[in-house]
Amino acid sequence: MEKQAVDVYVEQKVNYAQTDHSDRWEHSCQGYTYILSTYQKIIYRDQLERKIEVKWQTDDSKKVIDKVKINQGKQTLIFNTKHSTTTNYQSEQGVLLLEIRTHKIDYSKTADGQMIQIHYQMHMNDQSLGDYFYQLKISS
Repeated sequence: MEKQAVDVYVEQKVNYAQTDHSDRWEHSCQGYTYILSTYQKIIYRDQLERKIEVKWQTDDSKKVIDKVKINQGKQTLIFNTKHSTTTNYQSEQGVLLLEIRTHKIDYSKTADGQMIQIHYQMHMNDQSLGDYFYQLKISS
């Protein structure tokens, strides 16, 4: 296992369904990447100092990743381009069952670092909550 301190930049966007409202968040911080034989992960802290772990399979020959897993405390979001996934999401209103429909996961690796972009929709009771975008840039 290889551990390396890195710079992290995260951008998130959401265009809410059935409204003209959208939100955008950006965050820069320090984190650690862990490279193992079958997967790679990064651990960083978000704006509220919550631990975030992003995990994906490593395959240098692939430019597209099929699956990414994001853990934030008790919340786990799994993005899979081959099929939709579900998650129990803890909200202020209680636990919500959400369906995640991942449209695209882009992955790029350069001499300076790595970037993952995830385009997805969240659904609850077969109704779209919105179009979502998550981007993670890692540089050493």
